[in-house]
Amino acid sequence: MLSSFELNNLQFNSHSCSPESLKSLQITSLNIAHASGITFKEIVSNLNSETREKLTSLNITGMRIVDASDFFHLRNLSSLDISYTSATAEDLQVIVTACSHLKYLDISVTSIEDISCLLSLKDQLEGLSMHFQILPKSRVLEEMISIIVQLVELRRLEFSCTMRQQRPFPPLTDFCSSDALIHLEHFDICGNPLSFPPIAISI
Repeated sequence: MLSSFELNNLQFNSHSCSPESLKSLQITSLNIAHASGITFKEIVSNLNSETREKLTSLNITGMRIVDASDFFHLRNLSSLDISYTSATAEDLQVIVTACSHLKYLDISVTSIEDISCLLSLKDQLEGLSMHFQILPKSRVLEEMISIIVQLVELRRLEFSCTMRQQRPFPPLTDFCSSDALIHLEHFDICGNPLSFPPIAISI
């Protein structure tokens, strides 16, 4: 039996690959990034009940999220990628409530600026990706960082940026306190103008 299914960049239509074709799948991992001709609601409604129950990993990068409440049908997700979607902070709140077992989350290049709801996952979230095309305002970044340092089980953090910014940002003093992110193994701040205070980085 298949456990993982990759449908990246697939075009759904009524002739070759219809949304109904998902009904026969019995899988625990689904990658449907950048698929076209299908909505998130159609994906969820066409998964059979066993797959909805057992699905632990989902990648819907590039897909428009219409109704985040559909995640209540996918309560056992532990890994979720909603990067490059229309997800909002309100959607994230719904997702975190619906999917209380999340350990890995990618919210890169979305409009999400308020991540305070992630505190409900602070004792279990191990991976967080937040890649920006343009960094938000300093105040928003500081609020984000104040939340991130409370995610005590983080192993992997991506806080990178595509476009280099000219405006100055304060040093990452919160990241550098002795009790912050003590389990962190991977830290990506490529292209990010945020700086560390002197003598803050040790290996």
